[in-house]
Amino acid sequence: MADAIVSYVAEQIVAILKEQISKEVNLVRGVDQKVLELSEELRTVRNVLEDAEKKRFKEKSVRDWLVRLEDASYEMEDVLDEWYTALLKLQTQQQSNVAPNNKSVRDWLVSLIQQQSNGTPSFISSLSFQKVVVRRQTAKKIENTNIKLEEVIRQWMALGYLGSDIGSGVTDDPSSWRVQSTSFVDMAEVHGRDIDRDVVASKILTATQDIDMEIVSIVGVGGVGKTTLAQLVFNDARVKDCFELKIWICVSDPFDEVGIAKKIVEGVTGKSSDSTQLQVLQHSIIDCISGKKFLLVLDDVWTEDSAKWEPLKNALKSCGGMGSKVLVTTRKEKVAKTLDTLENGIHRLGVLSDEACWSLLQRIALYGRSKEDCAQYKDIGMEIVGKCKGLPLAAKTLGSLLRSKNGLEEWENVLRSETWELNEVIEVELFPHLLLSYNELSPSLKRCFSYCAVFPKDSEIEVEEVIRLWMALGYLGSDIGSGGGDMELRGRQYVNNLAMRSLFQDFEKDKDGEQIKFFKLHDIVHDFAQYLRKNGVEAGSLETICSELYNLQTLLLSNCNLQQIPRGIGNLINLRHLDLSENASLKELPREIGNLINLRHLILSDNESLKELPREIGNLDSNESLEDYNESLKELPESICGLRELQTLNIDGCTCITSLPQWIHRLVNLKHLHTDSIKQFPQGLAHLTCLRTLSEFRVGKNVGRLGWLKNLNRLSGSLTLRISLNGSLENTYVEDAQEGELRHKEYLQELDIIFLYDSDGVEDCVRINVIDALQPHPNLQKLRISCFEGSRLPGWISSPINQVKYICLRSFDHLLSLPPLGILPCLEEIEISSIPKIRFLGREFLGITTTTEYFPKLKKLKLEYCSNWEEWEDITDQQEDEKVSFMPHLTSLTIWSCNRLAALPHRLLRKAAALKELNIYDSIQLEQHYGDKEGSPWKSISNINPRIHLRMQIFYIILLSAISKIILFCFVILFLTNFSI
Repeated sequence: MADAIVSYVAEQIVAILKEQISKEVNLVRGVDQKVLELSEELRTVRNVLEDAEKKRFKEKSVRDWLVRLEDASYEMEDVLDEWYTALLKLQTQQQSNVAPNNKSVRDWLVSLIQQQSNGTPSFISSLSFQKVVVRRQTAKKIENTNIKLEEVIRQWMALGYLGSDIGSGVTDDPSSWRVQSTSFVDMAEVHGRDIDRDVVASKILTATQDIDMEIVSIVGVGGVGKTTLAQLVFNDARVKDCFELKIWICVSDPFDEVGIAKKIVEGVTGKSSDSTQLQVLQHSIIDCISGKKFLLVLDDVWTEDSAKWEPLKNALKSCGGMGSKVLVTTRKEKVAKTLDTLENGIHRLGVLSDEACWSLLQRIALYGRSKEDCAQYKDIGMEIVGKCKGLPLAAKTLGSLLRSKNGLEEWENVLRSETWELNEVIEVELFPHLLLSYNELSPSLKRCFSYCAVFPKDSEIEVEEVIRLWMALGYLGSDIGSGGGDMELRGRQYVNNLAMRSLFQDFEKDKDGEQIKFFKLHDIVHDFAQYLRKNGVEAGSLETICSELYNLQTLLLSNCNLQQIPRGIGNLINLRHLDLSENASLKELPREIGNLINLRHLILSDNESLKELPREIGNLDSNESLEDYNESLKELPESICGLRELQTLNIDGCTCITSLPQWIHRLVNLKHLHTDSIKQFPQGLAHLTCLRTLSEFRVGKNVGRLGWLKNLNRLSGSLTLRISLNGSLENTYVEDAQEGELRHKEYLQELDIIFLYDSDGVEDCVRINVIDALQPHPNLQKLRISCFEGSRLPGWISSPINQVKYICLRSFDHLLSLPPLGILPCLEEIEISSIPKIRFLGREFLGITTTTEYFPKLKKLKLEYCSNWEEWEDITDQQEDEKVSFMPHLTSLTIWSCNRLAALPHRLLRKAAALKELNIYDSIQLEQHYGDKEGSPWKSISNINPRIHLRMQIFYIILLSAISKIILFCFVILFLTNFSI
């Protein structure tokens, strides 16, 4: 992966030089020439890197050379980071100190003259001295790295290789690899496993007499589809109906009996256990299963030590109901027998036939092609299938690779690739297939993929988290001078690309089904990623790590039951990623943590005993991401404002932290601020113009001002505004709301406006003027407004240029009518709740004008807790007969707790021809009107769609019925008690 770091360093050099020119801050003018020389050396190295990366799998000497190059490149990166940090500090000092806000220019000049006459060093003189010192230090460091890089180049020549002019044919430009005709291919389809599924399901469903708990094992080579088959059985309808409890656990290696026991408890109860004692966990398993019939899947088991399995087996056997089963997947039959699987309980999973493999590969590689095209590729495709050796994972990986190949010649190149003959990787059946796909990646993509090896096997990886990590570690390239405008987008494109190549799988997408939120790595893909990061180590002693592994870059200490961090951690000056999360007994961090000057990402989440951070944390000049959501943490040290490269600060869940440091304006690169407990914001927030994420912002007297958001036009994602109005500041609030200029926040996707406190002294016109001024950009996708006390809503909410898809209006005590939402062209879902003054819902809600389409995209409509709503006006006979479209895509209508509403608009609903679900809850008159499915009211609606499903439930009646039964029961008990006396 040296090609990725070298490319990044070269890009960083150019970016810093451009930034230095644009900011007119000449911090290191004397070493610019040395930097340019360094850039030339890097260009020389990049010319030979592609050849070296290919030879690394054949020759150890090349691998060793690449390690030396990578070390030298990381050292260059550190020096460049120091350079850029010094540049930022100088820029900040020039802006904030040269013309102080608390003095007039005249007073400031007088003070400078006095300092000079008294012999006191002025700011200007100290700044000049500081520049000279930094210049010399930086020059020396860059010169040293130049010497090391020259030595690395000489070593390459000594190996007998000449420089190559061949550049990498792979690029990071998304247009060069994005498939234009389709997005993701559906990988869920399984080929040739129906018989295997039925056989294993039969073993699971069949109970053997006199055996309380049986073990069934699926045995097969890596990549043959054991986990997929287990998932098919686990989700089979017959199996679902047979068991009270179903638990899935990925075991992997090593076999951690305590960890598995904790996962069993969590799988049954939904709550995690803090205990680390196996005996305690055994009792917890017995208590929570308590005689229930269960199915437990243990995926990817490797242990051949029966002693590790015995305690768990005994606990499970003693508490499970008759017919309980454990389903195991493993590569070794010896493991299955170690776990006491009987011979008839072993299912040996064979490879796929060549035809089934071709079917799978073709579906991915030739997706959307005609039958004639597919037939043209079959001959060479079957030859490539021979390389798959019947393994579904190999077929998927090669299919994803071939999807980007055009023509038979490129397929032929894959078939004849020398990768198939590499001695080192051929021992691992699937690595050649993965290596072919890996070699097609750009340097940055290679780095991003291999980094995923740091996540535990079978873990669900959050896309936003992994993108933040990639950004913090520089894997998405340099964003110096760009404000990071494209980093998140580039990260998402990388995730999509790796997913399309079948390197990521098991996706969970967002509500709209458009973006991946979570993904996993197949266990063999995870092994491959670890293989690429061979220099990773596992060590039992943290003291040993701190004293010996000085070049360590990633240290994961999550959930290690740490009570303290050794002071020697300060020795790990090359560390870039440190995860100390989920150590409940960790009470403090050593001051030496401030020595980790190259640390990019620090995770301190879920450390319940950690109440404060050392001020030395402000020394982490390179830190770009800090995650610290701990309920016990009392405050953030002011020194944190010295982290000028900090891009992400996540303190969600830190309920004791109610204010931010006053000097937060110094965090000039901050892009993501996650906080849900801050009650008072500093004015410096207004200067964080790079900010993209601000999860919550409070507005009110001595709390925060909307005007501070004026220049934060990069805000994206979701923003919650909590607004308190006060009668004594009426005009101020209106002006402040106007100054916020929400209409310019074009990247904002979700806006949640909550009015927290509304003084009785606030006039209605002021409330209306405030919400009028909160007009968002038309690009907004989701809008929620809650607890508004005004009598009408703003006109912008129903502007036809809005692209909003979801609107929720909740808890409006004085609102008299709803806005004409029917004219919104993209609206898909509406929730109306707790608006007691609405009595009549008229055709104005539809927005009837001269148009011929109303609610053209609406799919779900929910109206609830409108206690005085009596009538929903229907459209006229003429409008029904006309070619006018009303709610053509409405599939679900829900009415909840609207007891005065007597009928639904029949003609309007007949226009909603797609309606499938009519849900009526706790609305007595509607239940009485439509409860008889033979009556004309119901028939007038059901004629819309014969498949329409009516759900009806009257909680009020159910509650009365339940109360009456309880009262009757009490009377019976009382009677029997008195009778016995």
